[in-house]
Amino acid sequence: MRVFGIRIEVSPYLLILLAAAIFFLPVRWLTAMLIAAAVHETGHVFALYQSGIPIEKLTLSLKGARICVKPLTLKQEFFCACAGPGAAAVLIGLGRLYPELAVCAFVQTAYNLIPLMPFDGGRILRCALEAVFSGCCEKIMTVTEIIVCGMILLLGIFFLLDQLFFAALVTAAFLLVRVKRKTACKGEISAVQ
Repeated sequence: MRVFGIRIEVSPYLLILLAAAIFFLPVRWLTAMLIAAAVHETGHVFALYQSGIPIEKLTLSLKGARICVKPLTLKQEFFCACAGPGAAAVLIGLGRLYPELAVCAFVQTAYNLIPLMPFDGGRILRCALEAVFSGCCEKIMTVTEIIVCGMILLLGIFFLLDQLFFAALVTAAFLLVRVKRKTACKGEISAVQ
């Protein structure tokens, strides 16, 4: 299919996932998610158009959207990588009118700005590092990737332990409430047996 001269390919699995999402997600949230994604990709397409770069193909699949273009210069890639999250970030300002859209746009923008390849944040960082430290860009990217992945892993462990602590606390409180109190053999002292 062609839209505005751009060849668009849509994975049938994505269509199945969207059809299933209609049954499990509230329509307002699903619509907000799709609008945020469309605005994000439109930002990329607009930046490519402004840079005079023809788009060969746009593929929509379970892995997300992929815009196929010829190789870009460093400045073009930086501009185009910033355009997607920038466009979606504008939607955050619509929080009073459509709070679900603001939340979806915020989450998508934050997710895409993670400084790992192939995310937009990784592309932005790589372009900036290449411009400043052209010789050791790959080494810095590797170290950054290790640090970011480590931080995400530690954050995941923290939340896991936090949830386990919370679950243990609730279980302990439940058990304390449910334990029968008995009177000790001597005197009026209450005890737990």
